[in-house]
Amino acid sequence: MAAEPLKTLFYPFEAEALPLPRKDARVLFLGAEPGFRLPVGFDAALHLVQGFRPHFRALQASGYTVTPR
Repeated sequence: MAAEPLKTLFYPFEAEALPLPRKDARVLFLGAEPGFRLPVGFDAALHLVQGFRPHFRALQASGYTVTPR
């Protein structure tokens, strides 16, 4: 499960306070941790940055594009 602060990252989209990014948009996610959950309809391409090797490898194994920090 993602850390508590990371759960709030996508809250504005879930609460419809912000529109979801377009499908052709690219989103940079710094400090991503394994286990985060994207809101329904969030189709933008994610690029994750994670310097902690175990998290980096877990995110990579989940199929995300990840860059080490």
